[in-house]
Amino acid sequence: MKKSIMILVLVILSSYSVFAHDDLIVTHEIVQDKVLNGDEFVFKVNIENKQNVSDTFRFYSPTTFWEWIFNIEPKQIKLDAESSDDVVLKLEPYDGKDPGNYAITLNIVSNNDSEILTEHSFDVEILDYNDVIDVDLELPKVIDVDEDNLFRISLTSNYWKSIPNISVNFKSDYFDETGKSHDLVDEFENEFLINFGQNVEVADINLQTNVYRDGKLVIEKTQKISIAPSGDVQEVGTPESGFLRSKETIEKINNGNSVSYESVTKKLTYFQKIFTSFNEEPSSIEKVDGYYLHEWSFSLNSGEGKVISIESDYRKFVLGSVMAILLIWLLFAYFKTDLKLTKRITSVQHSNEGVSTISILLILKNKGLTKIRDVKLMDGMVNVVEKPGKFGSIQPSRIIKAEKGTKMMWHIPEIEAGSELFISYTVKVKAKVIGSLFVPNAIVKYIKNKRRRLIKSNPVKIFG
Repeated sequence: MKKSIMILVLVILSSYSVFAHDDLIVTHEIVQDKVLNGDEFVFKVNIENKQNVSDTFRFYSPTTFWEWIFNIEPKQIKLDAESSDDVVLKLEPYDGKDPGNYAITLNIVSNNDSEILTEHSFDVEILDYNDVIDVDLELPKVIDVDEDNLFRISLTSNYWKSIPNISVNFKSDYFDETGKSHDLVDEFENEFLINFGQNVEVADINLQTNVYRDGKLVIEKTQKISIAPSGDVQEVGTPESGFLRSKETIEKINNGNSVSYESVTKKLTYFQKIFTSFNEEPSSIEKVDGYYLHEWSFSLNSGEGKVISIESDYRKFVLGSVMAILLIWLLFAYFKTDLKLTKRITSVQHSNEGVSTISILLILKNKGLTKIRDVKLMDGMVNVVEKPGKFGSIQPSRIIKAEKGTKMMWHIPEIEAGSELFISYTVKVKAKVIGSLFVPNAIVKYIKNKRRRLIKSNPVKIFG
């Protein structure tokens, strides 16, 4: 009997599920499924009426009514036969919930027939404020109970939208300070001038940093801070400057009646750091935003003093650089060649008798800044049939014919700075050019700085 009842229940449930699936299909798209407490989850829900008659559907929550608030736009979904439509579903906790993952089940039911319904689940995640908001606290290196102390807090959000009405509170045994509310979009910073008041004990105390949203505590952090004894510390700075040199002397004297914890900082670029020395090595060196932050940390007993000396001296570097540049310039001026000699073949004509007539152009240019005197230019050719001729405006001073060829010499009294001389001539050579024939280099000689200089022209080939 019991077995028959169980089978009957299973058959009824099975037929109900199939009926609901056949007449009503619900799917959704995620718009926002990860939010902080206080914000809404958003889904786009598609409802499809598979019936052959029009119907109206609604959402309700039989089991999660007191845990989740949901809002549907529109609240009543009217659908024609065999049609579908989208609605926007917004969900939020009825009261604050712990961060984590949750599954919310809602029922979608027909107004015409209450047996046409289906359950649909939405997976959501409530984010932890500690994971979404980064809290960066910057405190004074030394807490001075006789003065106002600057506490700075920065909040950085990686949330997908602005978080409204965020405020920060600092709390300890000696103070309780709350800043103004802000909307946290990406980042904002609060500064507090904290006064510890009277009768403060020297000790480590708990500093509590609280972050509130709409007056509700969402982040709580606690850390230890040290309260140092009060003291009257006098600081005297003595700057000195000179040619390519600067010096800064910082002296601190504790005129109080208790130990004082002090620090001196100096920011230098990398270039300054190379040429800076100290009378005492820093306690720490840290690179910040491209600069090197040097810090000296020390304690001063009552009546004790400390002197930190910082000196930057560029004189040796500049003097060495000037000497090196001057030496390079002198070497360049001594060894550089002021004349440039270029040799060109302007034309080659061949005769049936195996004699080639070659036209040659020599270009002599003064690249220097001064006039050059007593310049001797020499050029030559092998296998010359007759004496060279058809000289341009400048005639050779000598033509020498020997067994190895014919040489020509020009004596140029002077050539102005930046000027060019063009020397041309023709020569007949007994040679049948096959492929290419090398022509001897032209040579120019002159004296500079009591030193004889010799320059050759570029190599030249005659192509057949």
